[in-house]
Amino acid sequence: MNLPLIDIALGMELYATPTPPVPSARICGEESFQVYEVHGDFIVRPPYRALTSHRCQWFVYAIVKRGLSTFEAVSILSRALRCRYAKFSGLKEAWGTTHQLVFLSNCERYSAYLRLGEKLEAIFLGCVERTRTNTGNLFMIKLVVEPEDLPRLRQAVEAINTTEIPNYYGYQRFGYVRPITHLVGKMLLERLWDEAIMCMIGKPFPQESPRSVTARKVAEGGDYCHAYQLFREAGLEIEARISNNLCRGASPLETLRKLPRELLHLYVNAYQSYLFNKILSSLFSSKKSISQVIPVPG
Repeated sequence: MNLPLIDIALGMELYATPTPPVPSARICGEESFQVYEVHGDFIVRPPYRALTSHRCQWFVYAIVKRGLSTFEAVSILSRALRCRYAKFSGLKEAWGTTHQLVFLSNCERYSAYLRLGEKLEAIFLGCVERTRTNTGNLFMIKLVVEPEDLPRLRQAVEAINTTEIPNYYGYQRFGYVRPITHLVGKMLLERLWDEAIMCMIGKPFPQESPRSVTARKVAEGGDYCHAYQLFREAGLEIEARISNNLCRGASPLETLRKLPRELLHLYVNAYQSYLFNKILSSLFSSKKSISQVIPVPG
């Protein structure tokens, strides 16, 4: 079976089972793909449990987002409550409906519940002394399958239950529409600041909206002030921030230093994930025991 080029580009170089794809299987809308963040014995899903501790350092909100990246959602909530500090413990993909914790500190405002547009809700859970660590995610996926494909779907499920599966880092680590986070991470490690910036704001992909493609082409042409306006209209907050700094005369390195540290870590982690996928593909292809310890770069 031929692999999609995007899988090869992200280091996912083999299928673990011989079962063919199920052509009619599809997810009907963002409500059919639910992601619930897990923090030990605490799962972020309705009905939400209160979180409290003896000392109050961080407001805790459960957010429900649709069609927003984690960075975008946290930025919107932080601005709405006028908070100086904001933290989260897990990145969730923009597509789908995701439930996760956000920790806020030094806030001028407070609200038990906020609905911030059509894409974001926030529910106050309490106040805690320390932020929590994301230990996993729980997925609920509803598939619609044509009747003639049900036998093929059952065959695929049976194969998964009886086969060792390479636990690749998937598309969400690299970006669904623009799978470039690992490329940016590599450039950052190689100290290629100009190339990293252009990879972030340029290089339009055909799957992007026409407005986003136009903004990226303008950025590639060097008109950062115009690109800033276009990125804002397209709802691309990170690209808008970068373009605005470049428009004001900041160097690529200065612009990178003004970005959230968590975002820069995301890019480097994405490159580590790519290397992990490459090593895992090599390990499975060579039929070695997967119980052995394999040194991973980084």
